[in-house]
Amino acid sequence: MIKAIKKDLYKYWYIIIIAIIYLIVMQMIFSQICPIKILFKMECPGCGITHALYYIITGQFTKACQINWTAYIWLLFAVLFVVDRYIHKLKIKVIPNFFILVCVITILRYIIKLFI
Repeated sequence: MIKAIKKDLYKYWYIIIIAIIYLIVMQMIFSQICPIKILFKMECPGCGITHALYYIITGQFTKACQINWTAYIWLLFAVLFVVDRYIHKLKIKVIPNFFILVCVITILRYIIKLFI
């Protein structure tokens, strides 16, 4: 498992570096990292997921639900992805379909939130 993780980190190191630079630069210049919020001054479907994940990790489950309840589904997706990729290597096609489902649920939550 550790070898597979190291292999992925080595294979995608430049993407990780670009993402870190993006996060630092956007935070320093705009005090935001979300391009939708910067350009259009409105929340995107994923707004609040990072904060909600933080609250889930720290045990503040009610706060996480209030911010963005889809963080629970994204966390489940991340766990399934890690298990499939590094632990069991199930090689099943559920992960891409589950990813699409999670994206659709996140967008539907956003649309409902806009109208309520």
